[in-house]
Amino acid sequence: MIEKNIDVTSPRLDPVKSCGCAVVFLIQSCFSLETEQNFSKIKWFNSIFVRVRDVLVSDYLKTVYFPIPKSACTLLATMLALHDPQTRDFDPEAEGVHRYRFRKNALRPKDLSVFSNKNYFKFTVVRNPYNRIVSGYIDKFVKPFILNPKLDRGLATKWTFEKLVDFLVSNKDNHIDKHWRSQHLFFKNVELDYIGAFENMEDVNRKIKEVFGIEIDTQVSPRVYKKARTQYNPPEEPPVKPVCKMTPLEIADWGKIPSYQSFLTPRIRKLIEKRYAKDFEVYSKVATVS
Repeated sequence: MIEKNIDVTSPRLDPVKSCGCAVVFLIQSCFSLETEQNFSKIKWFNSIFVRVRDVLVSDYLKTVYFPIPKSACTLLATMLALHDPQTRDFDPEAEGVHRYRFRKNALRPKDLSVFSNKNYFKFTVVRNPYNRIVSGYIDKFVKPFILNPKLDRGLATKWTFEKLVDFLVSNKDNHIDKHWRSQHLFFKNVELDYIGAFENMEDVNRKIKEVFGIEIDTQVSPRVYKKARTQYNPPEEPPVKPVCKMTPLEIADWGKIPSYQSFLTPRIRKLIEKRYAKDFEVYSKVATVS
């Protein structure tokens, strides 16, 4: 594997973070938001809750954003960092917004009481679960070899997409990397004012302009650090074996990344639907799953 960036079990590499994940997921599944807030008043718990929830809070814009990895989180986090006076030193040409946030400990909630503050606009963006899982696989397993042809090919993992899905359905969310963690857990117990769909960014952009007066397409998108969205193109030649059984290197050497549907066999679809049933339920309310 290529170090941590494609380790699907990465939370386990940090015992404190792993412990925090386990505690928070347990509390989220058993208790109310009020109970979570009471726990967060304890200094040690507050640090864990804030980092594992990983929300962005802008007191200037009066908003709480619940970022979900692989669901436009870089774009929306950049938007907040560019328009909050407390992060005026953020330079998207010099570093990415996620690195900046963790380096400066910026745009974090002081405690969880803001989650129920009716004066704050609370929102998130969810993504078609099929698409999100494939996107995470391409981004963390395949793209390193596409973007850097000189990368030591000995680092290549043998994890096919099929193997990844089998791993995901066999492990709980606090045992896997956040890029494949269930989306509903990122905002569980919180009453949101708006849930957008990644596949309908036009509506998300409309809502952002309505609430904040910010034009995503002109004021934010051009300034996102090293934006390199995955381009899915059907290869001219058919694969010699099912895409879900190809290794990351085989896909990278293929030249083009096929559509996310090509990774989905009937068996894999059923596994994903069962594993991410709650995510599909949330997503179905804001978009049509294709």
